[in-house]
Amino acid sequence: MDMDLPDIGSHCEAHLCGDRDFLPIKCPGCQKVFCRHHSSLDAHSCPSLAFKSITPGDETTSPRRDRCFVTTCQKPTLESMIVDTTEPEKRVIALCANCAQAFCAIHRHPTDHACPKIPVPTPASEKNIEARRLLEKNFPSTSSKTPSSAIPKLKPKKLPTDPKKLARLRAVELMKMRHHAIPADPRDKNVSMAPSERLHLKVQVKIQNGSGSSGATDGQEKSFWLRKTVGAGRALDMIADQLAIKISDSNPAHFEKLVPGSEDDPIRLRNDELLAKQVEDGETIYLVVGSNAVDS
Repeated sequence: MDMDLPDIGSHCEAHLCGDRDFLPIKCPGCQKVFCRHHSSLDAHSCPSLAFKSITPGDETTSPRRDRCFVTTCQKPTLESMIVDTTEPEKRVIALCANCAQAFCAIHRHPTDHACPKIPVPTPASEKNIEARRLLEKNFPSTSSKTPSSAIPKLKPKKLPTDPKKLARLRAVELMKMRHHAIPADPRDKNVSMAPSERLHLKVQVKIQNGSGSSGATDGQEKSFWLRKTVGAGRALDMIADQLAIKISDSNPAHFEKLVPGSEDDPIRLRNDELLAKQVEDGETIYLVVGSNAVDS
């Protein structure tokens, strides 16, 4: 029986190493591949180090690289090594998917930099809230109906007020959305379109005043992508259809978004303007359904 390892990854090209790494890193200097222990220029004595000094009359220097977010590490981040790509819309964001910080090759995994935001199991209380919503919607009780006001509302997540942290958070969210988002318009399902022409959004449903004309549940989330030429009103209709939400005069709906530092005072989006002019790619917006969502 052939017991050889599958042809995945590559052997480290550092002298006296040769370990197989399933996530090898290509050196930008010598173009060879290395394991995480020998990926830095110093670790494998990269020949490109000999050309880093500035010769008289030569003002050209290598670009400044950001250091790893781990305070004791002086190695450059993976993000700083690929940020200069000529096609930024096609590159993969090299940030931690949990804390949105930039790390070197050695500390790139959440467990290697003691990530403070490693996902934890959903608390039982939050699961119970969602279960109660589903039970009330699908199996209403005529004898002991629990009022919808007794079910706690899930509070919206607060956005970081630091512009750099907010940009990193949205970059990570956008990376996830590009993998999971579905077209809001079913006719675009088999359409090939460049990422720069798409608007990716995470839509969260907010049910007001116990609206019963909605097929969605309060707090439900789904990621969509739309053409950047679509108006907010048209986008509202398409996404509502996807979520089985019936919009009418008695059950109106609208989009709104949060502002960092003012989460309790959301901004309502205009239906008569392009959605791409009112939100950023990778942003989270709210589809508000109910008697308080008076149509504009």
